[in-house]
Amino acid sequence: MLRAARAGSDTALGELLQAYRSFLAEIVDDELGSDLQVKASASDLVQDSFLEARRDFENFAGETPVEFRSWLTRILLNNVANVVRRYRQTARRDISRELPEGTVGRDEIRALMDSS
Repeated sequence: MLRAARAGSDTALGELLQAYRSFLAEIVDDELGSDLQVKASASDLVQDSFLEARRDFENFAGETPVEFRSWLTRILLNNVANVVRRYRQTARRDISRELPEGTVGRDEIRALMDSS
């Protein structure tokens, strides 16, 4: 499939990517904590990675399926890192500041607002 994809077959590239779907979803499940899995689904991250891989496939310099898997994994891990930065390292979106609905009273809201 890799050879056919390199030769320009969109079908082969699509099948090649699909062959790695569950492998990549497992990586997302391992990398994202349960707190972030509610913010970004594994299927969305895998799909975004597939779109990037399709877009940038002409820049893939590897020759083997192992190299392709590594390249695809790197794309996915970059996307996971972006999600982590977005929700854990940005103060206004910091997931650690979120509380379950109904557990915050007026005093807690004031305290949270004062700490911002």
